This record gives sequence, C-alpha cells and structure tokens, in this order.
Amino acid sequence: MRMAKSGDAEIRQWFAQALAIHQQGNLQEAARRYKLILDQQPDHADALHLLGVVAHQFGKHDNAINLIKLALKLQPANAVFHYNLAKALQANNSLADAITHYQLSLQHNSSDTNAWANLAVAYQDSEQVEQAVHANRQTLALDGDHPIALLNLGTLLSQIGEYDEAALLFDRLLHKHPMHAEAHTKKSLIRLLQGDFVRGWHEHYWMYFSADFVGKNPPRVMPFPKWRGEALPDNSTLLINGDQGVGDVVMFASLLPDVLKRVHNVVLECDHRLITLFQRSFPAIKIIPKLAERDFYWQQALGPLRYRIDISELASLFRNSEADFPLQNAYLKVDDAKVLAWQTQLRKPGTRLTVGISWRGGLDARARQARSIALAHWQPLAALPGVQLVNLQYGDHAAEIAEFNAATGNALQTHANANPIADLSDFAALVKALDLVISIDNTTVHIAGALNVKTWLLLPLAHDWRWLLQREDTPWYASLTLWRADALGAQALRAQLVKATAQLASMLVECGSSEQLQKYFPVQQLDAGITVAVDAAMQALPMPANYALLLNDTSAWYHWGCSCTSLAMHAQLREKYPAVVSVPISDTRALAPCPLEAAHFDDDAFYAAFAERNATLVKRILHAAVVVINGEGTLHGLSHASLSLLYLAYIAKTRLQRRVCLINHSCYPDGSRRDPAAPAYSLYRKVYAQLDVIAVREAVSLQELVKMGIEAVQSFDSLPLFVENQYRQPVPSVRRNYIVLAGSVSWGKAVTAEIAKLLQLLTAANIPVKILV
Repeated sequence: MRMAKSGDAEIRQWFAQALAIHQQGNLQEAARRYKLILDQQPDHADALHLLGVVAHQFGKHDNAINLIKLALKLQPANAVFHYNLAKALQANNSLADAITHYQLSLQHNSSDTNAWANLAVAYQDSEQVEQAVHANRQTLALDGDHPIALLNLGTLLSQIGEYDEAALLFDRLLHKHPMHAEAHTKKSLIRLLQGDFVRGWHEHYWMYFSADFVGKNPPRVMPFPKWRGEALPDNSTLLINGDQGVGDVVMFASLLPDVLKRVHNVVLECDHRLITLFQRSFPAIKIIPKLAERDFYWQQALGPLRYRIDISELASLFRNSEADFPLQNAYLKVDDAKVLAWQTQLRKPGTRLTVGISWRGGLDARARQARSIALAHWQPLAALPGVQLVNLQYGDHAAEIAEFNAATGNALQTHANANPIADLSDFAALVKALDLVISIDNTTVHIAGALNVKTWLLLPLAHDWRWLLQREDTPWYASLTLWRADALGAQALRAQLVKATAQLASMLVECGSSEQLQKYFPVQQLDAGITVAVDAAMQALPMPANYALLLNDTSAWYHWGCSCTSLAMHAQLREKYPAVVSVPISDTRALAPCPLEAAHFDDDAFYAAFAERNATLVKRILHAAVVVINGEGTLHGLSHASLSLLYLAYIAKTRLQRRVCLINHSCYPDGSRRDPAAPAYSLYRKVYAQLDVIAVREAVSLQELVKMGIEAVQSFDSLPLFVENQYRQPVPSVRRNYIVLAGSVSWGKAVTAEIAKLLQLLTAANIPVKILV
C-alpha cells in the first residue's frame, strides 16, 4: 500500500495510529509504523523523535541518540525532543551532554518538573552536588510533593551532613506515600548514623521491601516462624540466615555470642567461603553453606529447627545503645601455624612494617566510585622506607598492579594462595600476620576488625551508617581508626590517604627500630592451641536421600494464610521424612513450556521438551520419596500457573511413578462457575484421578470433587496455625474486647475506603482492632 505524500491527512492518520499503539505499550508495532511514515516522509520530526524514544525503551541508546538528534535538526527549539535526548544520553552515561540537553529543554519549558528532577540526577552522578541540590529544589518549587525530588534531595542532604532537613524531606514523602520503602530505609540510615539505634533498626527493616532490594533478592523460603529474642528450650534449634554480603555477615557475627546466651542449639547458614573460618571461630554453632539453590531445605542432620532469623536482624535484639556493644577483640579465630608461615613469608630483609592495602569496593557503580582510590595514588605509601605493601584487594587487578610496581620499584606483594574469592580462612590468616591494614570501606576492613588487626579505614564523607558520625573509632571493632573525608568527591578521599601516609612516615621516623614501632603496632597475640576439625559432611551438605518434595511452596508469598498453609506442610513433613526440599510458587509459575491443551498431558514429544528444559526439577521429582503439592492460590480455573501445576502433578504420578499428595485451598476448575460440563472439569478430573491423596480446605470444593467421582478429604484451616506459629504473645491476665481483621488478600481503593469507614466507627466506639496482613 502506497502512503500519501508529506503533509496530507492520511499521513497524519497513520501517525496518530502509531502514537496510540506506542502509548498502549506495543513498542515493536509502533516502531514498524514510525518507519513506514519515515519511508514516505524522511523529515517527519515527530516520527524520528518517537522512533528514537522506542529505541531508548528497548535499551538501544546509541540509536535513540542519533534519531532524536535528526529530529532536533528539524525542530531545534522542541523542549520534549531535548528532554528525551537527554534521557538517552544519561542512560548511555554521557552525563555532560545529558546535562546540556536538559538545560536546553528547560530553556524552552522551565516548568517541566521531570526535566528538573532528571537534571538533578545527572548532576548528582557527575559529582556536581551544589547543582544537583539546586535542581532538586527547583523541582520542589514547582511540585512540593514530587517523590523523586524529595527522595533525591533528602539523599544528597544526608550525604553532606544536613541530616535534619533530609529527615524532614523523607517525612514529607512518607506523609504522601507511607509505604515508600526506600524513604523509610534512608530515614533509618540517618537514625543509625546518629546512634539512634532503637528507631534506626525499626525503620531499617523497610529495606527488605524496597524495589531495589527485592529485585536483587527474591523472597527466600525458610519455613519456620521468626525468632524474637526469647530464650528457647534445649530441644529447639534456631536457624540464622546469613542474608547479607560477606563483610556484613562478618560484622553481624559479633552478635553470635549474645545469641548463644539465650539459645543452646544454633545453625548458621552462610557463604561457603566463610565455612572454615566460622567453624573455627564459633565451635558451638553448626555452620552450613548457603548452596546454589535459592531456597533453604531441611534435613535431619540439622536437628529440630523451630525458629529462624536473618543475621542482620540480630542487631535490633542486642545492639540498641552504644552501651550494648562489648569491647570487640578478636572474635574470629585463625590457624596459628598459617599465621606464622605468612609472617615468615612476608618479612623480607629490611622490612620494618608489613602493611596490607585494599583500594576498591562497593557493589554498584556509584558506591565503587565514591569509595575507591585508584592504586596509582598509593605510590607514596610504597616509597616509605622499610614498609612492605601486601595486596589484600580481591578480584583481578593484574594490569593495575604491574603498572604500580613499575612506577614504585617496591613490588606490591600478591599471593594467589590467599584468594578471598575462593576461601576466607587463608586470607584471614594473611591479614592476621600483618602489622597494619589500610583500606577503603570493603570486606577486608571487616575481616581485619574481627581479627583485631590494627586497621586504618579511609571513609568518604557519605559513608555507611555503621561508622556513625564525627569519631575516629567504632563500637563494632576495637582495632579500627577512621579517617574521614571532609567533603564529597574522590579528591577529598584521596586527601585522607595522603594524611595517613604522612602520619605513618612520622611514626617510622620517630621509632628508630622495628621493636620501637610495637607501641603503635603491637605484635598480634596468637590463640595457641585452638584447633577445630572441619566437618566435611556439613561443608558439602549434599542433596539428602528419601526426601519429601513440596511443590508450589507459598511460605514467602501472598497473605499470611498462604504462608501458614505451606509452613504447616513443612512442619508435618519434617516429622515424617528425614529431609524436606521445596520449589517455590515463583518457580512453578514460571515453568515453560506450559501445556496449553489437554492433549499435551500425554504427549511424549511435549514431555521430552519439558524434561529437557526443566531437567533439575524432573530429577528432584524422580528421586523424591513423596511429592506434596500445595494448590493454594493456584489450582482453580485454567491459567498458565494452574496448567503448569496440574502437569507437574500428572507427570510425577504417571511418568515418574511417585507418590503424589495434593493439598488445595479450594477447587473451582471453571473459575467461579461450577459447570461439570466445562472442558476444565474434564482436565481436573483426569489429573486428580491419578493422585494418591487429595485434601481440600472448604466444604464446597469437597462437594465439587465428589461430583467428579474423586475421593478426597477435608483439610485444615490456616488461621489457628498462623496464631499458633506466628503470633506468640503472652496470654493477657485480663480479657479485653477487640476485633481481629483478617483474610484480606488484596485491598483496592474501594475495599480500603470501606475498611477505613469501619475502623473509624470502631475507633469512635473505643474498640481496639488488630489487623493481620
């Protein structure tokens, strides 16, 4: 079909259709139509611009930049074109050009709040703090409730020490958006920095609900009630999950002795690199590795696990004021023989001081940029007479080290057999053998502090909450000295390295001999006689035999009823089987290929494709002693989720010959209707007829199964189980009248409005309400 020439009604109609399709989210079709327009009218500025926007949305930022620049040649004063070009440039990390085009956009439309807000981010990422603050203030002058500007300005002000105003900005944001997890988290960081631990820990828990955290850490099945710090009987075991990075887990491990005062039996699950080091350091605790599988699985060797807690949550139980911090000496223990071997190897002729250095750290790019000091800036330290530098930096930095060694003539000792990426026990022994560690903020500092090794920590102005404010020491580690930058930016941080180098030089001049240096850097006292045999079986923790496999586990998903149903299944299975392995609902819902018709259930070719795509899951089913399926929130109607779960149940029985038991909340094969003639009923009947045990929660579903000719029993209700397992409050001596509001899965605006009316009536009548969510 030939399109009309430029400027006529037909081409305008085509553009309107393309724009509508773009706004509906169909990017590929929108791009196709924009290209058709450009085939006929190459100078159609709007089509060029929006084709560039589509490219940006697809992550093809170079294409987006080129297309929008062509559009701007045709309409150089178009504010929207400048704005979207700036966004593409910003995504491409061309910050200077992005700033220029945001400014041009604002020249033509100075009231665009999003342009001001994005300009502020570009300034912030290019370390132009004053300009970023100004741009955020301009955004808020136009829209006082702009959520991005409130969050970003609060973040910037907290970084430069304007904590009171920052907290007020977070409060303004929370007034409009009370569930804004990131605002709560950032407010908690201010509290913790100021040493307000009680309120800080309480708000810090919101971190687990922020979009960034959830995106990187999907919910993890740990099927036990949470421990709240109470003393536990001797027959109960507490599971502690090492939920943070290695450095944080090392820091929070200082709380393990506090735990052991209240709980006799403790299992700690952590990064495999920490196993040997932690087993030697905490012999009363069973240390197990966190395996490649995301979710925890129980086996008898772990004992009668009753409760669980994340290691990062221990601080809210035991560190609520500075008086709660004990004087931390060396709570990590290393092999003395390895330390002595390292000391012999490190001390070359003429060495007066062995100094370990680490210069890079931070998980994301922004944190790395703020914390790190390029190795070239450490050259003056290598020039100090009698100082032997030792590499403690993890990762491959061979080229940087070679350049450093060539420039200094004093080679940075690097030892491949102390690689912290592989195992931290040898690395810890190396750190213990040093006289001094100088490092930016990374895992090395936590290892050194936990070993009580003298450490100088170089901190940027905007630093982690744990280092508090305006002090040279830290309650977390007795051996640390903090060197704090007095301004934002890399230059201010490097200035602290210069000062630290000058102080070390002064000490070396003052002390004429290595023996005299001991007043500053005393010889480490080794813990002679500590030998702990590492339990190789617990290190490996292989997949257990004769395990029960729970499919569609909802322990960490949806409302409390779903959680409690799966928790109850876990508890019962632990009494009957030596191990329980589960597959969470997030995995079962993502299975592919999905059987889209009944014929697929017995199709050999379809099964072969499914088994190849999901080989690990099929193997798990094949080797399980029993397969238990939780139908909660899934087995009703015909959807991708229900069809996938029905297919798993069917092949587990018919192809893999397993014993299969199903527990379902309700069973309405045809959705909300109950029509035995519907195709869904025949499929459910086909699958359910193969299963060994079927239990459903409520009577209507049980009647539906009886109509199908399926033998089933009525199962439990989850409310009493939830109360028993989770709501462990002391029974009040005096009975009070109150109302419990429970069972709500999703609150839309209409439901919330009605609940609000009810709560107002109850409050007016002085009737307390407890809400289970």
